[in-house]
Amino acid sequence: MEKYTIGMAVKAHEFPRAPEDDQLINDWMSGFATADFVKAQLAILGYSDSALIAEDFGWWLDIVQPETGFQASVVFSSFAQGEDDRNMIPEMRVGIEPDKLSRRKWIFMKEDISSQVMRLSADVFGILSSAEGIEITDIEEQNE
Repeated sequence: MEKYTIGMAVKAHEFPRAPEDDQLINDWMSGFATADFVKAQLAILGYSDSALIAEDFGWWLDIVQPETGFQASVVFSSFAQGEDDRNMIPEMRVGIEPDKLSRRKWIFMKEDISSQVMRLSADVFGILSSAEGIEITDIEEQNE
């Protein structure tokens, strides 16, 4: 059984807190610089219609895969707490949605989306793994 990555915990040494992070509901959180970097790298790979949205947990990136039109998201959940220094190194969990290889199409039918999810996983986590200034502290994998 092959495994694929559905999440990574990262420390973003070279991606400090950005002014855009003040848009987050919990204003001590961060992650915009990392999310914006991943968004730009995905655009180079052909992903489109990307929207970066401030949420209460961090940043949400909506994307569309090239060729397939598959809609997915990348979630950047900040580990920051209210008492943390706003200048600390941003730490977060980066995950993909959907993270399952199939989804319900109708009540009793499932749609196989394994190739799209596997590609999303390889693209997003390949970007993070090869980026200078990002330290991977944990990897969450799923069996195929």
